[in-house]
Amino acid sequence: QSHLSEVSVAIVSALPPGFEDFAVRPQASVALCFLQAAGAYTALDAACSFGPRIIAAARGAPPPELVNAPLSSFGWHSLDLRSPLPALENLQEHPVGVRDGRAVVLCSESHLIRSRKTFFEIELSKDFTEHYDAGERVYICTLLRSDTPP
Repeated sequence: QSHLSEVSVAIVSALPPGFEDFAVRPQASVALCFLQAAGAYTALDAACSFGPRIIAAARGAPPPELVNAPLSSFGWHSLDLRSPLPALENLQEHPVGVRDGRAVVLCSESHLIRSRKTFFEIELSKDFTEHYDAGERVYICTLLRSDTPP
C-alpha cells in the first residue's frame, strides 16, 4: 500500500519537459504577508509623521506645528500688562495672562525653534507679530496644566 502511494506522488509531481513554469511554487504564509504589510505601513507612517520634523530641524526651519499654527484670538484686549513686553530678542515665554485656567505666554518664533518645548496649544498672534514688526512671527502659547509661568 505504501509503495502505491509513493508511486502516485511521483506520477503527480513529475511534469513533462517544458511544463516547469506551471509547477506549484511554495507560497508565503498569511502571517508572513501580514507582518510584511504591517512593517511597510509602520515605516510609511513614521516617515510621514517624523520626516517633516526631521527636515525642519536639520534646516533650522520652524516645525510643522508653527508653520500651520491657527490664528489666535488672544490679543491686546486679553493682555495682562502688569509687566512691560520685552524686546523681541528677549521674548522667551513672557507671561501675558490666563485662558481657561492655563497660563498663557508670548514666545518668539526663534525661541520656539531653539527650545522645542511642548505646549498645550500654540497659536500665531497677528497683533503681537505686527507690534514687534521685525519679520519674525510671535506666538501665543498655552502652557500645560502642570507647568507654571516663568
